[in-house]
Amino acid sequence: MLKELLVKQDVADGQVRAFDLGSFGIESVTVCGVVNVPRKEEDKIELDARLATLTIGADGAMGYTSHPIEDGPVDEMELELLTADGKLDKDAYIYDVQACGRSMLARVRDTGLTTFSNSFTTLVRDYQLAGKAGRKKEFFESYNSPYYGIGTFERAGMTCYFVGVNNGTKEDLATAIHVRSIEVLEGDDLSELLVKLVNVGLSRHGAPSRWPIPVKYLNEYAAREGAAGESGICS
Repeated sequence: MLKELLVKQDVADGQVRAFDLGSFGIESVTVCGVVNVPRKEEDKIELDARLATLTIGADGAMGYTSHPIEDGPVDEMELELLTADGKLDKDAYIYDVQACGRSMLARVRDTGLTTFSNSFTTLVRDYQLAGKAGRKKEFFESYNSPYYGIGTFERAGMTCYFVGVNNGTKEDLATAIHVRSIEVLEGDDLSELLVKLVNVGLSRHGAPSRWPIPVKYLNEYAAREGAAGESGICS
């Protein structure tokens, strides 16, 4: 995975720009969360957990910053990563989306619900799940994509989504479909736009983007930061 990310150094170097946000009706998007920055220590790679933020503008330009996780949250967006008991939620990302004069601050996180959860089929029964081992091989028409299927449903007042095709060949969490939730923290409900950002054809067939696509760029910048030994500020 690290090798694959480092190949995309041209993204971090600004030689290519991000996908066209305007085609999604989005003016800018900022995402923050915990990333693992690879550091070479003697003969092995150590992963340095850092809090990182990436902003993508309407022109596709990107700006990245990061700081040690030990510093804790340093701004309002990062504070939203804290759980009720004050711990850092490493399974969540905070998004600030600006679109057509509207804005949304939202938390996207893994719910822990997978195809192996008893309630999964009940929650997505509108998709009439069937097939091998009670799981469906072909999925979801809510967003048409040549790469993979996407399904959405409402749960506890939040939009939830899941992506991918479970081929039923392995019965383990690594191949399970995970459900993630979008919790609006402030502003307008632009959850549909975030789901659309999952449906960007930047991933290989069979390897879908499980998070809205700016997380992919966030992790690529983190890999670049580790390879270059930079200070955590790129633009």
